Amino acid sequence: MSRIFIAYRRQDSKFFQNAVYQKMADRFGARSVIRDVDNIPVGSDFRKYLQDEVARCHALLAVIGDRWLPILQGRVKQDIDFLQLEIEAALTRDIPVVPVLVGSAKMPPRASLPEPIAPLVYRQGIEVRMDTLDKDLKNLVKRLNQALDPKNKPVPGKKRPGAHDLALRISVRPKEAEIGIQFSWTVTVRNDGDDDLSGLKVKRGRTILADSIDLPTSRGRRFNFKTRYTTPGRKSNSVTVTGRDAEGKSLKVATRLAVRVTS
Repeated sequence: MSRIFIAYRRQDSKFFQNAVYQKMADRFGARSVIRDVDNIPVGSDFRKYLQDEVARCHALLAVIGDRWLPILQGRVKQDIDFLQLEIEAALTRDIPVVPVLVGSAKMPPRASLPEPIAPLVYRQGIEVRMDTLDKDLKNLVKRLNQALDPKNKPVPGKKRPGAHDLALRISVRPKEAEIGIQFSWTVTVRNDGDDDLSGLKVKRGRTILADSIDLPTSRGRRFNFKTRYTTPGRKSNSVTVTGRDAEGKSLKVATRLAVRVTS
């Protein structure tokens, strides 16, 4: 599971960072989202501790509000700025570092930043504005998913051109075994689009696994079934998902996976 570090200033973007945190926690799980490093052991070097915390994460979100730059510039003469240490550690590791521009904030000029974090201005950012808050947060989750793992792009299966971004995956364990062995299949259906979907039907061949399910954006559902085979050969399972998108257009995505059964 991916771990996300949220670097922010309490005096700058409290409302927005709470919204960003909740969206990340919904997607990745609360234990996988780090935003307040306040349990530093007594006597330890907090610079190294912060660096180690960032090193355990797969991406860092730098939440930049309207007061972010003035506060940063006001702390330039201080020996330690925790936020600067966090961003610098992420840039050094070259993990995805996403400037999240909230409110009416713009990307600060490079010359206005301390040299260790000046490369932040070259990282592709994303805007989260009050009047489009929900849409922007969904887009942030989607883009972050793709940055963490290109396989999260909705490419598996067959998708009708123009259909909703719906990903479908099927896996099986083991992939090869003798007759009589029980195979465990897992089907994952995920909505990687910008709109919630409802009334989806998931079928394995002619067997309905789920009927009329709702699937919010950036969410997925998992289904399991088991099979045994009494004859050798290549055995396959096909799964399809059908429904309609937010505009009422029909959508369909399908995938197939095979296993080898030996005598």
